[in-house]
Amino acid sequence: KQKYLFNSHNKTIFIFRNTSLYRFIDDITNNYLYFGDIDLAGISIFLHDIRPKTKAKGKFFIPENIEILLENSDSKLYFKQYEKFKNLNSNEPYIDKLIKCIHKFKTTVEQESFIS
Repeated sequence: KQKYLFNSHNKTIFIFRNTSLYRFIDDITNNYLYFGDIDLAGISIFLHDIRPKTKAKGKFFIPENIEILLENSDSKLYFKQYEKFKNLNSNEPYIDKLIKCIHKFKTTVEQESFIS
């Protein structure tokens, strides 16, 4: 049901947090796209857990309309995660921009919200 999000991503593997998948990703030659919750915890998982184990071949999925999605989302999860991840940052400009956007709107987008 979320396939429509990825029509423009050619030859890409989508991953979720699954430790047995790390070995598989090490053996493939193409890049991958991490599709998880768009929140501070999800970004932290990508940066500190998944990327280091997969030789940094992947990108964090950010939909084109992320600002609209964040602007119209709930703040409950943001405030639950805030203390633990308030200083989260990235040397990847596109991820750092996403982190700033999450702080600006003080909201999150769970991946389940993309099910149409």
